[in-house]
Amino acid sequence: MTSIRGYALISLLALLVAGCSTPYLVPVFESRPAGQTEFPGIAQLVAQTPDRSIDVLMMHGMCTHDASWARDSIASLSRLLGGPEAPRIDPEPVAETKTTLYRASIPTRHGEVRASAIVWSPVVAQLKSQLCYDQTNKSAQCKAIAPDAPPYPYRRATLNRALKDDLLNDCLADALIYQGKSRAAIVLQLQRALLAASTPRGARLAKQGLLGAAGAEVRPIVFISESLGSKMAFDAIIKLQTSADDAEKAAGSRLFDRFVQIFMGANQLPILALADQEIETTLKARSVPDYPADPLGELLGKRKSVLSVMGVRQPRVIAFTDPNDLLSYALARSTQVEPFSLVDAIVSNQKTLFGYLERPDTAHTAYLQNEAVNRLMACGTSGCQ
Repeated sequence: MTSIRGYALISLLALLVAGCSTPYLVPVFESRPAGQTEFPGIAQLVAQTPDRSIDVLMMHGMCTHDASWARDSIASLSRLLGGPEAPRIDPEPVAETKTTLYRASIPTRHGEVRASAIVWSPVVAQLKSQLCYDQTNKSAQCKAIAPDAPPYPYRRATLNRALKDDLLNDCLADALIYQGKSRAAIVLQLQRALLAASTPRGARLAKQGLLGAAGAEVRPIVFISESLGSKMAFDAIIKLQTSADDAEKAAGSRLFDRFVQIFMGANQLPILALADQEIETTLKARSVPDYPADPLGELLGKRKSVLSVMGVRQPRVIAFTDPNDLLSYALARSTQVEPFSLVDAIVSNQKTLFGYLERPDTAHTAYLQNEAVNRLMACGTSGCQ
């Protein structure tokens, strides 16, 4: 016979289940301009190319990412496109940088998808390790880089501990490093990584060879990025396009010219734009390095008069946002960025408990683990046939 305690536990579990909801399990869409929410997925795009082949470039956002993120992301894309369950994925360290590419050629019934995932976390790992002393539960990164970091001696509440260890010390730290003195040095490494990812065997090429190869490539690109990674990538391309070096300028222009679709998750462009704007003041301020507040808007503005390799003037922009993601901003209604055309896809990455809380860490980091997001990237709004 079930005890009173057993009944109480069953009742509590039932209450918890009933109190959990996923408000945007089925995504909802908003667009700018309004009414244009349909978009193709990678399956449709690769089928439309003359030789039925396309490049997919993936770039993670803030928080430490490693080979497992790259392998899981590529394998998930392969499965959704009807490719191999476990495609062969080869690591390729990018010459003269701390970045690594993970590459796979994915055969599908729609065509060939050449996938490259860029892991850039090691670029900032050493600086970020200065915060390891404050982590209650030391991350694998801290154990590897700062093994002598002392235990954190003070008691923290469970949720506060998780948020401090992960969301602040591991994630927000990346954004602070990038917006500071190391920004130009990080951009240089990302330029090499992006050009290498867009070019066969590009990771092994020295700079001039890489610039020449990237400037001659024509295969269309679908770009997938998350959070800070979007800003970093667009900054890197802008700096290539505005370089005084003709080869860099040509390579940067060709790279973005090949973009036919952009998928962004956990969008931070509106809040990061604040760091690249100046307040109004009558006092003379010291000049700061010049980066556009909205690098994607500027890149798209340059494309208005240029037909891409796919014969279109503008790549489509699809932005995925979980409203409970504290570090993400939907873009269609934003007045802080250039008014380029885009589709906002509003999604839920995790369940909400009693309408009160969705875990802030997974709300921000789980876009590429969200089945609805992956399905839309692979198959678009019409689905894979």
